[in-house]
Amino acid sequence: MRIGPKTFGVLAVTAVTQPFSAFLLVRRNSPSSHIILKRMWSSGAQADSEVAANLEHVRKRIANKSDGRDICLIAVSKTKPMSLIAEAAISAGHRDFGENYIQELVEKATLATDEDSADEISKSIRWHFIGRIQSNKAKLLCTVPNLFAVHTVHNEKIANALQKHWLDLHGPDAQPLRVFIQVNTSGE
Repeated sequence: MRIGPKTFGVLAVTAVTQPFSAFLLVRRNSPSSHIILKRMWSSGAQADSEVAANLEHVRKRIANKSDGRDICLIAVSKTKPMSLIAEAAISAGHRDFGENYIQELVEKATLATDEDSADEISKSIRWHFIGRIQSNKAKLLCTVPNLFAVHTVHNEKIANALQKHWLDLHGPDAQPLRVFIQVNTSGE
């Protein structure tokens, strides 16, 4: 298996975490530079307007720093219930969400795509997995509805497991799974 830009794509990733939130910024095809942006999730009665304002603030900072490059902002929604994601961030027009626990990602993605209770906006979420993967969890990860990308492939065994399970579950004509390779450049 070839691991490289033509197979998986190349992204630079920067994450900033705060007590109740995190935003992850991905700059496509720019391995040397990162933009770090911090904004917090809100909860409670003002969640919709605060999250919308925070997203707008981050988007403006991205636009000011991006020099017209294609940038994808991923809101990391860990520990936040699907109701907060749906009511606040999605209503603000955000569609890219990341999780670092496979089980939590499976639960939220399943709720978001449930035929009986989910609306069309929730069904349009693009889910990103940003945590460390164990090879025995690769199959479960490949079952996630609307899985857009896996950001943390750190060895060939994981890459092979993801490829096998993705093809087994979705067939050879399915959209390829986007995978980002984690490279240890310091030899630690």
